[in-house]
Amino acid sequence: MPYYTHIHHDQDVEWSDNIEERIDYIHREKPTREQPLRLALIREVSDDALALGGDTTGLIQARIAYDQAKAAFDLAVGTIDWNVSAPLLIAPPYDQMATAFDWETVHAAACHPRCPWDGRTIFAQGYDVGLLDETSQ
Repeated sequence: MPYYTHIHHDQDVEWSDNIEERIDYIHREKPTREQPLRLALIREVSDDALALGGDTTGLIQARIAYDQAKAAFDLAVGTIDWNVSAPLLIAPPYDQMATAFDWETVHAAACHPRCPWDGRTIFAQGYDVGLLDETSQ
């Protein structure tokens, strides 16, 4: 189950089963000025970095249970707006596990050393990918 840094500008670490789909979306839909910084900050989190956050076995088991519940829900209900309806029913076990996880430590170990993340967004210092250059600090 791969985790990545900054799949979205307002999240430090997230899980994705298809990062290429997200990268394609960024190229297609996000403003041109945002794309270089967004893409530069998407990094796969290594198992070692993830382990710094806490109980990875519990986290992965909770994610598997979440995915299984989502699949069962989708079969039972059919086509729905997944982002609105289903998380209210099946997200709590994963959310509880993820909340107990130390994502800040994982982020610090996995992301770019000069990441502009301020706890809310990667754009707090602007959109320029040059923020990541050693000479810009």
